[in-house]
Amino acid sequence: GTLTKRVQRATTQMGIFHHPHYDNKKGGEIYISVDTGKRQARERGVRLKDELLRLAVHGAAHIEGYDDGDIANFTKMREREWEMLIKCVSV
Repeated sequence: GTLTKRVQRATTQMGIFHHPHYDNKKGGEIYISVDTGKRQARERGVRLKDELLRLAVHGAAHIEGYDDGDIANFTKMREREWEMLIKCVSV
């Protein structure tokens, strides 16, 4: 489908959609569903801003090339997410 439909479907289901820029191999776009973020924040018992930050960092890790499809990659990705989260909150 179109990018818009893919974004809507992914953000509704998972709260996030990441779209790397393949042309220059650097950067990308992250789309976050605030509605899904609100639901997930309630389910996790965290503040909305913390859940949105978690989703943004998760998308950034995907854009950097990390994958969470299996346990080994999942662990590496979570380590990178923690590194990014620490930088975000220590500013």
